[in-house]
Amino acid sequence: MQSGATGPAILDALGDPIRRLIYQRLSRRPSNVTNLAKGVPVSRSAVSHHLRVLRDALLVDVEVEGRHRVYSLRREGLEPLQGWIAEIGAARAAASGGRT
Repeated sequence: MQSGATGPAILDALGDPIRRLIYQRLSRRPSNVTNLAKGVPVSRSAVSHHLRVLRDALLVDVEVEGRHRVYSLRREGLEPLQGWIAEIGAARAAASGGRT
């Protein structure tokens, strides 16, 4: 997905409850895997896997700080999803003659 995420790809990435929880935590502040894994009912390696899925969907960035990888949300990460939803809304409006 590195060439650009699509709305459906983003929905797939956020379709898992653990990934949604991780995404929500990252919306508060950047964090490393150890901190993200606290209170999550999966192992640190599973959290790493979920972060990889979020990175592949272009929702999360990672920076290396010393020995740690710090994950943060991509500011523009949800834009493809918002655009896709807008397209569906426009198509629906056109199909219904502007009626909702």
